[in-house]
Amino acid sequence: MSISRAAAGLHQDVSQASELRVDGHGPRDGHGPRDGPGPRDGPGPHGGSEPRGGSEPSGGPRQRGDHEPTGGRGPGDGCGPADGPASGPAASIVVPARDEAASLTALCQGLAEALGDADCEIIIVDDGSTDSTVPLLQSLRRTHPQIRIVRHARSGGQSAAIRTGVLAARAPIVVTLDGDGQNPPADVPRLLDAFLETDPAARVGMVAGRRRQRKDSLSKRWGSGFANRLRRWALSDGAEDSGCGLKAVSREVFLRLPYFDHMHRFMPALVQREGYAVRFIDVGHCPREHGRSHYGTIGRALAGLLDLAGVLWLKHRHRAPSDWTEV
Repeated sequence: MSISRAAAGLHQDVSQASELRVDGHGPRDGHGPRDGPGPRDGPGPHGGSEPRGGSEPSGGPRQRGDHEPTGGRGPGDGCGPADGPASGPAASIVVPARDEAASLTALCQGLAEALGDADCEIIIVDDGSTDSTVPLLQSLRRTHPQIRIVRHARSGGQSAAIRTGVLAARAPIVVTLDGDGQNPPADVPRLLDAFLETDPAARVGMVAGRRRQRKDSLSKRWGSGFANRLRRWALSDGAEDSGCGLKAVSREVFLRLPYFDHMHRFMPALVQREGYAVRFIDVGHCPREHGRSHYGTIGRALAGLLDLAGVLWLKHRHRAPSDWTEV
């Protein structure tokens, strides 16, 4: 299934209809949140008007989203979601970046080539860069008008930048990837297709990348491998590579997740906590050609242990209500 077909399907207004046709294979439920602030029926990430059956992932059924943040200054002003899926793009590509000017030209060009004529926006979140990131992006936007630039006044970290990008996104599906050029842009359409092809009854809220043949240093690969094994054992989330930046996630689902610094490394477990399934697919990985990592091995490990304890607490204290309908 091509991204252009996916874009055409996603442009149907899911606020008025719970089914959309994808790739000519018959009706299926939409992926995005409805318009308006009122409650919606049904527990699944794909929309629908009745509670959905089928296999239930761990974490309990979905909760109503009366606490969902809206973000930005408001619809249509470039900082918040638009007035619904019909008025926005099919998918939003969110790229957090801090001092990655040397990598962004190739990354943006690669994304434009990979997405082709699909109706997608590319949101680059500048996390308080001190290099030429913003002027470079403004120049690239002349050639690639689908680029949007959102800037933090000061650095808040990768999780904060991702959350800002999701809040600013106008599409019901968000794909994230790192700004350092190590995530191949060609994998973005594969993630979108994998997300769109899932059976709505499976309640998949996220498709996460799993890096094969990583191009990092031995110490970084060893540390990441140990952290992933510990995290998988403690959280039972099935994630072999939760730190991979390539993820496709429902915007509505993401905004239900508890926010904290470094939450992006625990997204599989957090999505499952909300009652959704997570699918994993293999993706590529490239060596870092420019800049340097913003994380130290020891500092990352110490923060990761504290965060792991916090996520264990969140899972333990989570109590989802039963499936509900508005009557």
